[in-house]
Amino acid sequence: EHSVKDVRYMQIVLIRAERAWAYAMDLKQFANTESRKQVHLISKLKKAVVYAAELESNCVTLKCDATTQLEAKAYHSYMTGMLLFEQGHWQNALLAFTAAQKIYNKLADA
Repeated sequence: EHSVKDVRYMQIVLIRAERAWAYAMDLKQFANTESRKQVHLISKLKKAVVYAAELESNCVTLKCDATTQLEAKAYHSYMTGMLLFEQGHWQNALLAFTAAQKIYNKLADA
């Protein structure tokens, strides 16, 4: 049975996702005037989604507690929603954001 012995292992993946997301948000202010910035923004959001998926997968594989697994799942859904929103896939973005909101509501009620 695997378990997390050092939380820094999980924090590295989280920080990578946050770093990619933050860079994308920084690029967003220039994306309307420079088309290349929009392409770079999407690329960074894709990386953020990959890292968020890795975080979610690690939570399951390493048998983190149920709350942590739900938080990682919600985070992954949120990042996916951000990517889909920026790509203009409105319906799929709404589904991803709704999934994240349901999980966060469940966690708030716990």
